[in-house]
Amino acid sequence: LGVLFPPPIVSVLVLVAALLVTGGLHMDGWADLIDGLSGSYNREDALRIFKDPHVGSMAVAGVVLLVLLKYACLNTLAPAAVPPALVSMATLSRYAMVQLACFSPYARATGGTGELFVRGIRLRHHIAALLLALGSVWLFGGWHGVCIGVLVGLVTLGLQVYFYRRLGGITGDVLGATNELHEALVLLLATVAY
Repeated sequence: LGVLFPPPIVSVLVLVAALLVTGGLHMDGWADLIDGLSGSYNREDALRIFKDPHVGSMAVAGVVLLVLLKYACLNTLAPAAVPPALVSMATLSRYAMVQLACFSPYARATGGTGELFVRGIRLRHHIAALLLALGSVWLFGGWHGVCIGVLVGLVTLGLQVYFYRRLGGITGDVLGATNELHEALVLLLATVAY
């Protein structure tokens, strides 16, 4: 794309492609999480708001700010840093969902989008995802990529503790939001590391 278009347009097209690949499912989780956490005082209210199909003003602001952050980070990266940053972004954000699902209980008594994923994951899945993620970021980003991966793992651990205390576990929305948040985090760290 960089051969055809200037960097700002390439950044937008990359973000659009990432959104299309997931069908917006992860971004929906991010919006629901923002609404649920900002509009509730207890676990039950937050989980109820996650299921509400309407989007509040906080969710809209959260989505806009997250996309702006990703866009700014992509535009800040040198052309040679974009490939390792994108590989790290896609790999580590998905790994974070596996880590969270493997070590967190499902928060709802009733089913939901993420229930099968959370209840079906095993330690061997986590180990495989960890090795694939670290191998990929090392191959494409060297030790800088591995350092970013370690930071992503630590942030995910912090989120795991927070979601357990706040919600009693995780949901599909939490997993999707974690992916979006970590995409932005990886790009932000890549602006420093690469």
